[in-house]
Amino acid sequence: MGGGLFAILGAFIKELQLTSGLSLFLIAPAIEEVIKPVGIYYLLNKKISFLYSKLHIVTLAMVSGLVFATLENGVYIFIYFPFIPNVTPGLIMFRLVVCTALHVICSGIVGIGLARQWEDLKSGKKEKFELENSLKYIIAAIAIHATYNTTMYFLEISNVKLY
Repeated sequence: MGGGLFAILGAFIKELQLTSGLSLFLIAPAIEEVIKPVGIYYLLNKKISFLYSKLHIVTLAMVSGLVFATLENGVYIFIYFPFIPNVTPGLIMFRLVVCTALHVICSGIVGIGLARQWEDLKSGKKEKFELENSLKYIIAAIAIHATYNTTMYFLEISNVKLY
C-alpha cells in the first residue's frame, strides 16, 4: 500500500515539473510503474520471510496498483474535474473502471517479475534482490501504460468519446 502512496506523490511531483507530452506518455508511466511496488522491493531486500508465495507477491503488487488508482481517481474526481466543464458521469465511471484496471494489471505484471525473483532467492539461484532482474516486466508494464496514455490522448484530441 505504501508503494501506491509513494507513486501518487512521485507522479504529482513529476506532473508539476514536466509539462511536455513526453512526461505524459513515457516519464509518468515509468515513474508510476517503478514506484508502485516499492514496498515489495523492501520486503525482497530486507524481510523476504514476510513473503509467502508467488501469488502473495503478485497480489501485493496488484494492491499497490489499486491503492494508486484509488488515490489518482480521487485527485481527478475531486480536484481536477470540478474545474472542467461538462464532466459526465460516464467519464467518472470510465476512470473508476478502466483506469483502475490499467493500474492493477500493470502492477500485476511487475509483480510477476518480482515473484520470479523471490523464487530465485528462495531456491538459492540468486543471493540478493536486484531490480534489474525484473526489468523486462517493468518495461512491459510501462509500455502498456504509455500506450494507454498515448491512445487516450489521441482519442481526446480527435474528439472520440468512449464514455
